[in-house]
Amino acid sequence: MSKPEKTPLSNKHTILVVDDDPEIVTLLSKILLNEGYNVMDAQNGLKALRKVEKGGIDLVILDLIMPEMGGIEVLKRLGDIAPKLPVIVLTGHGDLQTAREAMMLGAYEYITKPFDADFVKAVVKKAFKK
Repeated sequence: MSKPEKTPLSNKHTILVVDDDPEIVTLLSKILLNEGYNVMDAQNGLKALRKVEKGGIDLVILDLIMPEMGGIEVLKRLGDIAPKLPVIVLTGHGDLQTAREAMMLGAYEYITKPFDADFVKAVVKKAFKK
């Protein structure tokens, strides 16, 4: 699913889902595609940064805990290469300190796993309205 996928309801926003868990990527992709978004994915932080550098990404949903490069490091680098790009942080490790750090680094919102599909939809929609 590395190429944008369009649906008839396409609203032309492209979302990059970054998570090392393929089940999470698949679940989020289905939710977002059903809402009419184009979806791309990356299984690690380095791949995500490369895709953002190429352009065409309107929002990132980023897991915090990943091998090679964690989400906090990716968030810092995204702040340098695409400072206005909204990032929604996703993690199964919902400790308050990590949430604070992510928000201080510019994350738009913080979602913990397991997540509610309606909440994800609402947060994404709100991020595009800001």
